[in-house]
Amino acid sequence: ERDAAATFHRWRPRGLLHRALRLAPFALVPLTVGFYLHTEVNAGFQSPAAMAQAKDYWRRNVATWRDFEPASIAHVDLKVELDPPARGAAIDGSFLLVNATDRAMDRLPFTVSPAFGQVAWSLDGVATQAEDRSNLHLLTPTTPLQPGERITVGFTYAATFPLGMTQKGQGVEQFVLPSGVALHTLRDSFLPVPGFIERRGINRSNRYDPPEVRQDHWRRHRPAAAGLGVPFTTRIEVSAPSEYTVNCVGEKRTESSRYGRTTVVWESDYPVGIINIVAGRWEVRRQGDTAVFHHPGHTSNVDSILATLVAARENYSAWFFPYPWKELKLSEFPNQVANAQGFPTNIPFSEGIGFLERPPAATSKGTGRPFSMVTAHEAAHQWWGNIVGAAVGPGTTHLIEGMAHYSALLLQEAQNGPRGRMELARQMEESYGARRKADSELPVARMISDEEPEDWTVVYEKGAWVMWMLQNHLGREQMLAGLRQFIDRYHHSRTLPITEDLLAALRPFASDPEAYQAFVDQWFYRVVLPKYRIRDTTVEKIGATWRVSATVENVGTGSVNVEVAAQRGDRFTAEGQGSAFRQTKSSIQLDADTAQTVSWITDFKPERLVVDPDLLVLQLDREAAVAEL
Repeated sequence: ERDAAATFHRWRPRGLLHRALRLAPFALVPLTVGFYLHTEVNAGFQSPAAMAQAKDYWRRNVATWRDFEPASIAHVDLKVELDPPARGAAIDGSFLLVNATDRAMDRLPFTVSPAFGQVAWSLDGVATQAEDRSNLHLLTPTTPLQPGERITVGFTYAATFPLGMTQKGQGVEQFVLPSGVALHTLRDSFLPVPGFIERRGINRSNRYDPPEVRQDHWRRHRPAAAGLGVPFTTRIEVSAPSEYTVNCVGEKRTESSRYGRTTVVWESDYPVGIINIVAGRWEVRRQGDTAVFHHPGHTSNVDSILATLVAARENYSAWFFPYPWKELKLSEFPNQVANAQGFPTNIPFSEGIGFLERPPAATSKGTGRPFSMVTAHEAAHQWWGNIVGAAVGPGTTHLIEGMAHYSALLLQEAQNGPRGRMELARQMEESYGARRKADSELPVARMISDEEPEDWTVVYEKGAWVMWMLQNHLGREQMLAGLRQFIDRYHHSRTLPITEDLLAALRPFASDPEAYQAFVDQWFYRVVLPKYRIRDTTVEKIGATWRVSATVENVGTGSVNVEVAAQRGDRFTAEGQGSAFRQTKSSIQLDADTAQTVSWITDFKPERLVVDPDLLVLQLDREAAVAEL
């Protein structure tokens, strides 16, 4: 043992040094890569320094500029040179601003991104210096901008999208990369944003609860919830390497190529409130003025996406408001982030949530027309979010996202009948039941944000369901007439609406105002969710008929009129409606923790009892609201 130890100690130092020298070149590779990644992440938008800078922006400016109403944009003129290999863009643009307030403005604030680099500003063509308050740039006109006066603010800068590298490989919404381009003004804009953005710099250390609001808060001025404010006109000139196709909001006016680069000019043929640019190496499939731009190898879902997009444009125009732009296009982008966004005329659509998924059946049972739920939802944003915007405040997200989901529900029914609508409604209901957080859920009209999964499901799934139930309460034609009148009122208004405005607009279309208010109070201002059970069932043959009875109880919350059906046979088969299906229905009113006995005399022997057979009432645990006989 001593001899072995002595031998080991004599050999090991020389052996380790020898091996280290042999492995040194290989060890330098991960060390070099690690150092490079560390440097790039620390230079990026998710670095501790960037987070501290964003917090400093909030800390220095929130008290002074939070309630400041900035000048409104009347027109945007842009020249953008895209450089995908360098991840960059050179931007030269201007805003035509109008002071739509009742007070003079001696300073004009603009929020800029750290990705912009050095910004050169001008006022009415004259170069000016900005006071930089941690990326809130303050411009001072020669004389204060009086109410009703206009001024042109110019800006020039070179930007990198994204700035640095992301942490842990996280995706980004905005990027200029060799694989494609996606830029927009919804969040973390690629353009300066007039005014102060309160959400920038908020984190756990300085997050606060939203303020309590007065009952009449929605009648006052409210800033836009998304984009650059009230709608404006645009002229956007974009230059990119010629292998890329560039899509923007509005209508393409000109296209020219020179020295390996193509320049396109897009102009808005109807005002817009949000700007986006999407570019890629695409093929295109068109039907009239509706088009899908997609990667040449991603063709399996294009037919269903295009068919849904065409149907959405046609039906939403008939139901809500005529589509005001000439073109409607959907543009695929690399799966940097798995989402889609309904910008005016130009819907960016991630390959990961539509083009690379398994091709959808027309419905889950294989009947009807092809239907893309995400396409139907994003197309609806042409109306809910673009034609009519939304203001910051409680219920804002419902007016945008909930109404888009409701529109998709209507479109599914138009395309695939009651069966298609019922299947989609069931999916929404199951998602809501599984993801909601019952002890902290807010009412639909009080939702402030959709930052957490439990918020999303209230805004999207529950929001669609309560609008569907409201349609059943008012009647389909009354509902659609009210929605048309609502959009007609607000689509060119400087007063941006929220959910209370929508409910007020629908009230005159109710045949019973008191019943309407009771519905609204329960489903929009409270959190209720019925949960039905069937017990004490009996079946008795009486001659050629059958007597069926049961007790139905609501072990959940809320007071709802609901149908109960005795059924025999399969309602839907692979071919469609079941030929041997029979049912008879009764309607009952059930409050929370109450029960009621229901009975039928039928000329067929029922096989089951079903609460809410047509999926008209949102409820919890629907599968348990069925009794096999």
